[in-house]
Amino acid sequence: QLLSLQATSLAAGAQVSAGDSVQIDAGGVAMGAGSQLSAGRVVAVRSSADIRVGEVAVTGNTATGSVMLQADGRIDSNGDAAVNIGGGGNVLASLQAGDGIGSDTQAITVDVGQLALARSDRGDIHLRLPNGGVVGDVVAASGAVSLHSDAHLQADLLDAATDLQLETASADIGRLDAGADAVVNSAGALAVALGRVGGDAQLHSAGAMRIGELQAQGALNAAAGAALVAQTLSSGSAMQLDASDALEVQQLRSAGDLAAAAGGLLGIGDLVADGDARLEGAADVRLAQGVVGQSLDVAAAGTLDVRAAKVGGDFIANAGGLLAIDNAAVGGQASIDGGTDMQLGDATVAQSLVLNAG
Repeated sequence: QLLSLQATSLAAGAQVSAGDSVQIDAGGVAMGAGSQLSAGRVVAVRSSADIRVGEVAVTGNTATGSVMLQADGRIDSNGDAAVNIGGGGNVLASLQAGDGIGSDTQAITVDVGQLALARSDRGDIHLRLPNGGVVGDVVAASGAVSLHSDAHLQADLLDAATDLQLETASADIGRLDAGADAVVNSAGALAVALGRVGGDAQLHSAGAMRIGELQAQGALNAAAGAALVAQTLSSGSAMQLDASDALEVQQLRSAGDLAAAAGGLLGIGDLVADGDARLEGAADVRLAQGVVGQSLDVAAAGTLDVRAAKVGGDFIANAGGLLAIDNAAVGGQASIDGGTDMQLGDATVAQSLVLNAG
């Protein structure tokens, strides 16, 4: 155990190790190039100023293993191309800083069983997880969050007061909050249980995407390389949804235009779009209820099934197979084209109505 009322530094290439624990409490902590700090069970570093970290590790893998860094100032890397915080599958890590964690040119690299907490009260957070893993809370109380995971990421909370950026191999996120814009890119599957975004939201996945609820005060763009399934989506301006396979949304609200395209089934339960709406499915298209402020254009390669639609402007509907509309109220013109049979219930059209059946 090392206690210091002044600054503590490890010279370049220095190696400090302990069989059980290392604890440092100092006015500042700086690790030189190539320096290492390790213990069998616990490494705890507390600084009333900054921590400049090299390679810190817990070498044992007990259930009580932990790495804890706490700085009133910043936690930054010393520039070494090494894992900054390391440990086995049972090791927990906690990073708390007043003025930021990592930088946009040198993120803090963490490779432990669980990153329980990464929090910055004032600055941004920049983290890299070379082997993915389990993350508790990542919170930038007044800054941005940038997180890069080279393997699957399971996170309880990603919370940024401003922008949030996530690059990952795949991810399962409990809650995602961003005060400004949020950009999420996944090379595999992506799941978000709850998301709140103060600006624009962009979510892209090469695999399947699953969303519980996502609200964006600005535009919302979600694109999946497989199926996209969502319970509730809402945007303060335009919304664009793309899926290489099926696209299914229970509740959808766009304060601007809407464009939704599916490589398979396109199904929407409750749709509200204040602007124009374009729905396109490479198989069947099903719309239970839709209210569109301007024009609605729906195209289905297979069956088109619309239970109820209220359209402020023109309504264009095309189907490669059966076209069925139970109820429609159209403020402009309507053009209905069924590839085979057509079933039309109640329809009120303010201007012209054109019907074609194959």
